Amino acid sequence: MTRLWTVFALVVIMVALAAFVGFGMSVPQSSVGGALFRVRYAVSGDRSVLLKQYAELFSGSAPKYLPKNADEFLCKLFKTSSVREEKEAVTDFYVRLAGGREGTCFIGLGEQAANYLHDRIGAYAELGMQRNALILLEEVRVGKPLFKPQLFPVEDERSIAQAVRHYKKWIESPTTWDQKRLINPLESAGLSWQSP
Repeated sequence: MTRLWTVFALVVIMVALAAFVGFGMSVPQSSVGGALFRVRYAVSGDRSVLLKQYAELFSGSAPKYLPKNADEFLCKLFKTSSVREEKEAVTDFYVRLAGGREGTCFIGLGEQAANYLHDRIGAYAELGMQRNALILLEEVRVGKPLFKPQLFPVEDERSIAQAVRHYKKWIESPTTWDQKRLINPLESAGLSWQSP
């Protein structure tokens, strides 16, 4: 009889665990999804691949936002990690979500995030990633998320390349971060960020 209860208890635990994992995978923006992500991150062999897959869960038309517990975990990891590849993977993750789904922690990292984005923007071959890096840089500069931003008056390959040059020049200027934040890098380019 004791053996039967043990088997029954194990089955109940397995079903509950499967339900937890299933819910976390199907609703990644939930706190359960964020907790499941942290567990997966801890046991992952290639964390950059995991972060890319996790970012893909938030893309598409459904409004899915990074859960606060995952956002805080990744920002703490970014601030404390001494491994360059890990910081790059976290930065790339936030760049993929830039423009409204990225949470608020990375934006609040200020100068540290801006300098790292400056270093990473040249590594992005895809125009979309360059654009998202610019959006994230602007969000870091103003200290708040932008809602579906577009470059104005026109957003194309030429205007994005022009914006990259102006943001690089801006971040490289020898002023303090507090002074730098007050300067709009796109003002002299005749460009601006517009939200619908």
